[in-house]
Amino acid sequence: IHEGQVGCCTVRRKSLRRVAGVGAMGAGKSRSGALRLTLELLDHPNTTWGAVSTTIPHVEANLLKYFLEIVGPLGWVEKHLKKDRHVVLVNNGIAEFYGAVKTKADGGYAFQGRSWDGAVVDESSKIEEDAHKEIVARGRVVASRYVVYECTLLDDFPDFLLRYEKYKDDPSVLIIKYFCDWNCFIDVAAHLENLKSALTDREYRRLVLLIEDPAERRVYSPFRLRVHVRP
Repeated sequence: IHEGQVGCCTVRRKSLRRVAGVGAMGAGKSRSGALRLTLELLDHPNTTWGAVSTTIPHVEANLLKYFLEIVGPLGWVEKHLKKDRHVVLVNNGIAEFYGAVKTKADGGYAFQGRSWDGAVVDESSKIEEDAHKEIVARGRVVASRYVVYECTLLDDFPDFLLRYEKYKDDPSVLIIKYFCDWNCFIDVAAHLENLKSALTDREYRRLVLLIEDPAERRVYSPFRLRVHVRP
């Protein structure tokens, strides 16, 4: 764990219903989510937590992978249901991993109908609003203490920006920022140089320096082919 992840992993969740970890590219956002998921399950045996990312491959390559890297070597895994992507720990804490993708059969999400004690959401800015609403609804049984930990870039997608502005005025939401130069597990200098050459100045300010920098004379989101054009 590095300095930038400490805040997300140590924050006390009393009176909070959401913790938004806004991280730079290379700040260890997904691993931070896996760490928090682990701590919650260890502190609260016999609970079930959801872990959601953009797609099934993404959740497998990040949240699930990092989670197993933490709990596996320590012998804390009682059962790993690979088909369902559910992991049961020896204290009967359960982590359920899902992609925020609607099924072809009924147009809903695979985690609809589940009941969770909390949730970790990775790449939350890229997840559509319907999925976020369903994630909140999974706390129906323990609604008074249900909390969502989300990890995200400071993207400028319209839906995310609207949510992010609401977070700032909501006392039940805590925003934590962490930067890639706090990450002692990467080659920071070379990483930053690579990003400077790959990103525009504005993208670098938003996605690396976490500066809320609106586009000049623009009142709409920058055009993105995969976002704005669909078959």
